[in-house]
Amino acid sequence: MGIAEIFSIFLERLTKNHNYLKCIVRIKDVKLDEITTRNNFMELFFVTFYAANSLMKAEFWRKNLSIEQANDLYSKLIKEYTGFEIPGEYWMLHHILSEAIMYVPSYLLAAVRAKELNHYIQNKYGENWWREPESGHHLRDIMKPGAKIKLEHFSKLNSRMFIKEITNI
Repeated sequence: MGIAEIFSIFLERLTKNHNYLKCIVRIKDVKLDEITTRNNFMELFFVTFYAANSLMKAEFWRKNLSIEQANDLYSKLIKEYTGFEIPGEYWMLHHILSEAIMYVPSYLLAAVRAKELNHYIQNKYGENWWREPESGHHLRDIMKPGAKIKLEHFSKLNSRMFIKEITNI
């Protein structure tokens, strides 16, 4: 699950790449700081939001919670992790087939794999990989509909790079 999310997040990561923003989008240095600050907030919110969602879903299954219990837990976890008060019923809108699958954690896994893909592409094609036609061919081959993606070519599902990036450690 969540394979397509790898590529979505990978492409969104271009908004974190100062070289790309300067060269292609022609963003001025003054705006780069603002974009960086907004990206940092979004990334941290993404992780806390999906962590709370994932914990709720795991408890939903593990403890065979009723819908009402899941609603209460969701509201409590979102408040604890993000500081926002959200009605507990919201999780049923956000989760695909809420009682059947564990889709939400796949976003977190996809974010880790997107960082790994970014690292792989940058190592293979250079810092300005988006300017290299071969990188485009390579990415299109990986991303094409129905492709048999070989995650092991670029991903070990090692979260250290991703965690280091979002925490600035």
